[in-house]
Amino acid sequence: MSIQVKNVADLEAYAVKVFGDSERARQWLQSPHRLLDGSPAHCAIQPDGLEKVVAILVKIEHGLPV
Repeated sequence: MSIQVKNVADLEAYAVKVFGDSERARQWLQSPHRLLDGSPAHCAIQPDGLEKVVAILVKIEHGLPV
């Protein structure tokens, strides 16, 4: 399965898919993450940040350690 996340709107949709509902996805996107410099939403708008956030979501989706 190929994940195609090209922008923040795609990221939000993918987060909803991973977490199962929009509220959980929003909470995750807005909360600081230990592997990122701030929240996933903030990181996603930085250079190369979108790729970092997507990589974390892929691990979460597949039950891998983050």
